Amino acid sequence: TSIKHFPGHGNTKDDTHKGFVNSTETFLDKELEPYSLLKSYDKMNTVMVSHIFNSDFDNTYPASLSAKTIKGKLINEIGYNGVVVSDDYDMGAIRKNYNLEEIVVNSINAGVNLMIFSNNLGYKDINIDRKINKIVKKNLKSGKIKLSDIDNSINKIIELKKEL
Repeated sequence: TSIKHFPGHGNTKDDTHKGFVNSTETFLDKELEPYSLLKSYDKMNTVMVSHIFNSDFDNTYPASLSAKTIKGKLINEIGYNGVVVSDDYDMGAIRKNYNLEEIVVNSINAGVNLMIFSNNLGYKDINIDRKINKIVKKNLKSGKIKLSDIDNSINKIIELKKEL
């Protein structure tokens, strides 16, 4: 199972499928409660992070690209230590505002363990997996991505697979 969409959408009427959405003014702290309450529940296998922007968490990036939101809030503050999965990075909130390299590097650095690229309708890129692989290798060599973050993701995914 997956609890989603961290940190919450904050009663916004806008849709991250279509474009950038800011929940700063409508977000309520109680939206974080399910993550705190369920972090130890053995049936909660993953947390999916949204593409919602909330400047109270990070004034630069939306949740799915934000180390302040994922590593800071979800992992360090709330104490969740399972698999973090992104919402679909082919949604408008992300693809209209960031290029593929920015998406991959920021999501790995933020603490995302599994990246989803599934909508591909507007992008029709059958080689996206190869492009992502190349981006990861390039940024590992340059130091923009840490091998420890990749290892951490692999270990979390292996643990998840054992549970299933």
